[in-house]
Amino acid sequence: MSPVDLAEFAEPKINPKNPIMLVSSPGFDASYKVELVAKQKGKKYTAIAIGSPEAFDLVDKAMRAASRSG
Repeated sequence: MSPVDLAEFAEPKINPKNPIMLVSSPGFDASYKVELVAKQKGKKYTAIAIGSPEAFDLVDKAMRAASRSG
């Protein structure tokens, strides 16, 4: 399987009204790729590792803040 170009895949699909969740294989952390694309495109983003019950609270807070600020 060939690698997916994250910027090419994500840019036309993601907007403030259409957030995404990226899931990777156990032991593989692709967050550096998301950070790189965000920096290249000059975009803000919120990264939260969904690995604990506390993370779900962080997601709720981030989504409420994003909906208020756009």
